[in-house]
Amino acid sequence: IEDLWAFNDEQLARTIVQSPVPLISGIGHETDFTIADFCADLRAPTPTAAAELLAQPRDIWLGALDRLAGRIRDAVQRQLDARQQRLDQAAARLGRPSGRVAHQQMQLAQLAQRMRHGAQRSLQHRAQARQALQVQLPAAWQRHLARQADRLERAALRLELLDPRLVLQRGYALLTSAGGQAVTQVRQARPGDALRATLADGTIDLTVAQPGV
Repeated sequence: IEDLWAFNDEQLARTIVQSPVPLISGIGHETDFTIADFCADLRAPTPTAAAELLAQPRDIWLGALDRLAGRIRDAVQRQLDARQQRLDQAAARLGRPSGRVAHQQMQLAQLAQRMRHGAQRSLQHRAQARQALQVQLPAAWQRHLARQADRLERAALRLELLDPRLVLQRGYALLTSAGGQAVTQVRQARPGDALRATLADGTIDLTVAQPGV
């Protein structure tokens, strides 16, 4: 009893009761009881039994960790898939100015090709009748070239009006995030975010201080 008397101390009993961590007592042997045993949350007959109550087999803990890691991976993948889908939908709705410019350039190239083919056919036809059209051909050809040049100029003007750089020259800016995504709404920016503003003559790196409403 002298060996166990330290576990009958009042201060120790109060400390055990006030402990925020659940405590298991495993003092002495199965027949030994102390005040600490009655203050603990659970009593084990021996220290070895107390350790067995606390410990789980290693395989159980590893299995639990594997299941938890799998749930975390699945949750992260679902979030990434959802955000990627939203990004794709937003990109499809927004479109890219460079894509429209490329489309107009392709149309202009097709128009120029058709003009070349038309000019070649016209030359062949006029070559066959040049004896009869020696007077009219130069004037007609000049008028034809003038009309084609006018069509080409109008097409080039329409293409130029679609150039996004003209929009930037009017005082607008294209905001993109650090990942290169277009920022079109206030809720996409948070204080401290790094943004890049593309202006008519270059880019400016910005830091969001306080987004407005």
